[in-house]
Amino acid sequence: MAAVLMGAGAEAKRVAPKEVAPLVVDGVRYKVPHFGAFRGRFQNGGYVDAEDAKTRKLIWSRMVYRVQYDVNREKDVQDVFISEIKVTGGRLVVKTERSEEFEMELASGRIRALTPLGPHIEIAPAVQPGVAPDGASPRR
Repeated sequence: MAAVLMGAGAEAKRVAPKEVAPLVVDGVRYKVPHFGAFRGRFQNGGYVDAEDAKTRKLIWSRMVYRVQYDVNREKDVQDVFISEIKVTGGRLVVKTERSEEFEMELASGRIRALTPLGPHIEIAPAVQPGVAPDGASPRR
């Protein structure tokens, strides 16, 4: 009966994403800020921040993947959030709630997909060599 009352084309709101525990490796704290749109970013989800583990000063912030939103649907039901991060051999591995996986070389910021990508998602634009992601000062 609820479906009848909602009408055709109505979509339920999505549940909030699960928090991702920060990860500290070699003095850098990696964290996942889910709601980037509240911070003036293009989208919710898809970002990783790196901070100095002691001072919590931002080292860089990087969009790992970009969601291509359908203007005919509510934006919040299209958000794709990060569900897991880990660092292995100088690379940050990012997994989405849809099981897509990405790998970012920490030295260069270069990103590649490790799994096939679902609809409406793509690798974020490349970072220029020598330029820190999102304009933050690169760590030396």
